[in-house]
Amino acid sequence: MRGVHLVILFFCVVVLIASFFLSVDRAGVYLFGWKWPMRCFLYHNFGIKCAFCGMSRAFAAMGKGDLAASWSYHRLGPAVFAFFILQVPYRMWAVLVWPRRVPKYIRAIIFASGAVIVAGMFLNWIFYIGGRLL
Repeated sequence: MRGVHLVILFFCVVVLIASFFLSVDRAGVYLFGWKWPMRCFLYHNFGIKCAFCGMSRAFAAMGKGDLAASWSYHRLGPAVFAFFILQVPYRMWAVLVWPRRVPKYIRAIIFASGAVIVAGMFLNWIFYIGGRLL
């Protein structure tokens, strides 16, 4: 289990640090001047945004402290960014106390907040698709 915490901690730290160095313009997202290579398959092939479309831009805006821009790129961008931030101390704690476990109520809060984020992403996407179909 310690390895899982280390992987998630590493991923969250890398994503958060990268968000401070991402820049956005109409042509795309850039990291240190290099164009971000990943593109949404659904959007570029079918014109339909996926549940995560705009999240990189939202993280770039949050990295600059621009909450309004982050919200405009993805409604849940600020919440997901905050979730990533909260993962860092939680995962560090879990690694440091290993082989003991973090208290059950803390694990429940982390799990519940993750479930709310996932449900929110799904509902946001359903509302988007519903608006596209009407």
